[in-house]
Amino acid sequence: MEQSFEGSGGWRGQRGQAVPLLVALVAVAGLAVVGLGSLGQRAVQAARARTAADAAALAGVVDGEDGARRLAGANGGRLDAFRTVGGDVVVTVTVGRAHASARATLSFDP
Repeated sequence: MEQSFEGSGGWRGQRGQAVPLLVALVAVAGLAVVGLGSLGQRAVQAARARTAADAAALAGVVDGEDGARRLAGANGGRLDAFRTVGGDVVVTVTVGRAHASARATLSFDP
């Protein structure tokens, strides 16, 4: 007597074939969510770094390196570099893994 492994009476009916496919789809969906979450987090960090750098550069023009450091920290960042170039202030700020640089000039036009 020959035993059949196909069809509804076999050990791997239609439901049995769907289970591995369902597990694979859930795993792929989970990896996609984790990947998108990571990309989203990096994008947020990059935007925060740009904002913190802009604010720190402006504060640096008005209040020097201490002001730049305070404003970078207030925006969730860390001041990595501060320098003056002529009348400009150039800063580099890090938020998480994102780095951003900004330049600001204080000028008065009558």
